[in-house]
Amino acid sequence: MRNESGATALEYGLIIAATSVAILVSLQLAGDNLGVILSTISTALQ
Repeated sequence: MRNESGATALEYGLIIAATSVAILVSLQLAGDNLGVILSTISTALQ
């Protein structure tokens, strides 16, 4: 009988992949808004 109480490398890989996708999507959304914010600040300073 095998002890399956610990997480396997495959499970860790899936967690890392899901986290990476979430980070990339967040950065993509933030990047679009960041450009608008910086442009607004630049215009206000001129």
